[in-house]
Amino acid sequence: MMEKTISRAVFGAVLPILFLLVGWWGSVPLIKDDSWVAAIAGFSFVLGLALSIIIFTKRSHEV
Repeated sequence: MMEKTISRAVFGAVLPILFLLVGWWGSVPLIKDDSWVAAIAGFSFVLGLALSIIIFTKRSHEV
C-alpha cells in the first residue's frame, strides 16, 4: 500500500514538471515579456497535472 502511494506520487509528478519546463523554456525564445512566459509555464503545469490525473485514474481502474 505504501509503495503504491509513493510510486504514484513520484511518477505523478513527472508530467507536470516536464510540461512546466517545456512550457517555460519553449516560450522564452518566442516571447520577450516575462509575465507571459510565467503564464505559459503555469498553464503548461496545469495541463500536465490534468493529464497526469487522467492517466493515473484510468490506470487505477484497470488494476
